[in-house]
Amino acid sequence: SPHVPPPPSSKTPHSHPFHLLFCFLGIMTSFLIYGLLLEYATSRSSTPLHELSFLFVTSGLYTTCAWMCRSIMSEKPNTSIPPHEFAFLGLTSMGSTFCSVRSLRYVIYPIQILAKSCKPVPVMVFGWGMGERYPVRKFINVGFIVGGVALFMGGGSSASKKGGGGGLGGVFLF
Repeated sequence: SPHVPPPPSSKTPHSHPFHLLFCFLGIMTSFLIYGLLLEYATSRSSTPLHELSFLFVTSGLYTTCAWMCRSIMSEKPNTSIPPHEFAFLGLTSMGSTFCSVRSLRYVIYPIQILAKSCKPVPVMVFGWGMGERYPVRKFINVGFIVGGVALFMGGGSSASKKGGGGGLGGVFLF
């Protein structure tokens, strides 16, 4: 009887638990390095890194990393997005990063994170205004996320509350 090869596995190389662990560690390492660089760039009084410089350095790193990963994974670019829409997306992303780094001159980092956690709110409001309809469950989930982060960021030791510049006062300023 002729040899019949086994059926191909339905698992892709990307569904392996090692791939998930690799991606998780990569994301966490990237966030850690980004946080350290951001703290270094914004807190040094002798030679602070200007926000635009930080933006261009990080954009260059993102582009290099994306190109390397795409080459390693042999991914083909998605050409279904029109170039003008892709450029607009890139510019708004860079503008968001610039404003985020610039805001650290005026608010402490935890307040910035609280504001970032609230991003789904204006997205849903503008989407709703443009005709997008969301299920009630999505509104509830966003409410829980924003409320949970606000409670988490508003807590802390009594010593940190005496210093001001954060906590519930920062939430109310937001």
